[in-house]
Amino acid sequence: MRLGASMLIVGLAAVLVMRTAPVQAHHSVANFWEAQKKVSVTGVITRVALVNPHPSMFLDVTEGEVTTKYVAILGQGVAGLARYGITKETLAPGTKVTLFGYPPKVSGGATKGILVNGMTLPDGKKIELGDSGLGLTP
Repeated sequence: MRLGASMLIVGLAAVLVMRTAPVQAHHSVANFWEAQKKVSVTGVITRVALVNPHPSMFLDVTEGEVTTKYVAILGQGVAGLARYGITKETLAPGTKVTLFGYPPKVSGGATKGILVNGMTLPDGKKIELGDSGLGLTP
């Protein structure tokens, strides 16, 4: 009986210790992205990586005479994107798209980024990924 009570106490102590440990969510927008800032970017897709857990695409964005490389992290997994009709064919290299989302907290170098929550396709179709509240305008 003593062994059972000891095991119970050790088990409860372990649960309490684990319960109070701080945990930072990996997928929190606030960790890496400016969640209070909405931006849009229009560019030509150069490469698409529809892989889990973070599908992404790469764009060339031209403003005036300057072309900037962007990496766009899509705010859904591959299955979630498919529910919106987004496939490799929809986001084929050479396609011009307008993306809406959040800029990174830290940026620099030759590549910029955006966490995508919505997009406008070349045919004018607007897709809002999830309940982003972006309204598809910055």
